[in-house]
Amino acid sequence: MIDVSHKQAIATAMGIISGQDGVPMPGDYDRAASALSSAQVVPFAKAKLAALTAMGCGVPRDRDRACALYFDAVVSGFPPLLRDMAVINDGARGDKGLTRSLLMRAASSGDHMAADLILAWERREPPVSASAIDSAALKTSLAKIFHAAPVIQPSSLSPDLPVFAHVNALTPLQCDYLMMSAAPLLQPSKVVDGDHSEQAGFRTSDGAAFLPARMDLPVLQIITKLASLAGAAPEQGEFLALLRYRPGQEYRPHHDYLPEDKADYAKVKRSGQRRMTVLTYLNNGYHGGETDFPKLNISHNGGQGDSLVFANIDETSKPQPQSLHAGLPVSQGEKWLITLWVREKRFWPWPAKTL
Repeated sequence: MIDVSHKQAIATAMGIISGQDGVPMPGDYDRAASALSSAQVVPFAKAKLAALTAMGCGVPRDRDRACALYFDAVVSGFPPLLRDMAVINDGARGDKGLTRSLLMRAASSGDHMAADLILAWERREPPVSASAIDSAALKTSLAKIFHAAPVIQPSSLSPDLPVFAHVNALTPLQCDYLMMSAAPLLQPSKVVDGDHSEQAGFRTSDGAAFLPARMDLPVLQIITKLASLAGAAPEQGEFLALLRYRPGQEYRPHHDYLPEDKADYAKVKRSGQRRMTVLTYLNNGYHGGETDFPKLNISHNGGQGDSLVFANIDETSKPQPQSLHAGLPVSQGEKWLITLWVREKRFWPWPAKTL
């Protein structure tokens, strides 16, 4: 049973991780992990503690323990965790019947996102029979989430700059999960120049970020996979940024590396430059919206789950002007994508804790 002390502990931890109590100091992450540990009889708290354990955030990084904690939370039957486990199982290319069973169990227990995911699933997937929810299969999928090596050889799109197209980097279910999770958070995108003034009309999409409070195991599985496409560890990635472009919306030509006159260039001293960009297309069914490289004569659109990976700097950390790129205007439908900017060094802001 959840008592008042458990609720207070969870509220304390989430207040720290979300930053609502101010920018966390190094010791604050320890307090958050300790609070969640004291409340881990609650499945939500145990799942959050699993994510912190996987990231080495306030507690020593131990992926085996993270998976064990998360498994215990899932088998409690808490509907949102059954849904998230379905996404993890699908991302691990596990049994589709098990994915369906987890989604159906969560939906029948009142999880609305699971209901939406199963409807999207049934519109595109061949009919599949539900499988028994098998503990061994769940553990197998959890064991795979931090070992996301690319399966398909990427295609090189340019001889002048490392630009690679990866097919099916994420599954359609993972893409749907990201879109549904971020939809309530969307706000008009902004671009700020060196004197902090907004550049009107330069970027007309809507955006949202998966900040630490939302970095649960399904998101960490996705980050691990996308970082691996850039040959990087997940902690080198900035927080996932999701963008939605409606008809007429665009992102005019720009570079992703950070010029020295930008306010956030100070972070380069800690984390290095944005070495690579990983763009992942989350949906089909729109027209226009190509990712365009005017200096390379490349205009590319991927299908749902495909990724485009390109370099922003060379091996000496020198910015590459030919990485100039744009999101061309969408002419019909909506385009959704997720961006992972990969730094040269660790970006995650909490002190790394290891065993």
